[in-house]
Amino acid sequence: MASKESTAAGFVNVSRDITESIRKMLDKQVIKFVRAIKQETRSGKSEDRILVLATWRLYLFAVKVPTKMEVTFNFLEIRAMNTYPEHQVIIDTDKTTYNLRLQTQDQVDQMVSHINYALSRVFNNSIYAPPICRAEEELPDGSHKFSPNSESSPLEPPKTCGGFSETYAALCDYNGIGCKEEVQWVRAVGLCLCH
Repeated sequence: MASKESTAAGFVNVSRDITESIRKMLDKQVIKFVRAIKQETRSGKSEDRILVLATWRLYLFAVKVPTKMEVTFNFLEIRAMNTYPEHQVIIDTDKTTYNLRLQTQDQVDQMVSHINYALSRVFNNSIYAPPICRAEEELPDGSHKFSPNSESSPLEPPKTCGGFSETYAALCDYNGIGCKEEVQWVRAVGLCLCH
């Protein structure tokens, strides 16, 4: 069983055992971010979770070994995301709302930047990217609203082949189907030859 040792701020430590258990569960997915967080429940309780960000997906795991995936969703399911004081992030998806509290503002910034970057790749930095993650303005209560076309996100210049490979991979993940490299490569080459 995993140790639930807490840090000074009351967050659990992410042990090596938990990290390895998560890696085994996610198999070949590239893990970009792993942090202990608090998830606020509808009953007003705060529960310890492990937040994991992969290339196109957010996961919340229970703090135990073997670990158990509690929640997962593709970034394309996000309809709104707002940050608030005390490192709180509220994410509205197609199905429900998640109220998360991270340990530091730097972690909030990393999380938002990763999601911004992923969505900018899906939409190839298009003006058609959904407006969910840009720091539009500081709201009266000190919170921020973010959207993928933020100048604060690490945007790349548009891809010469239209970013088809990234869009294809994200949509495969969203729809729960396997990504076929030969489709990505052939389609991307076809798009490049058409220009």
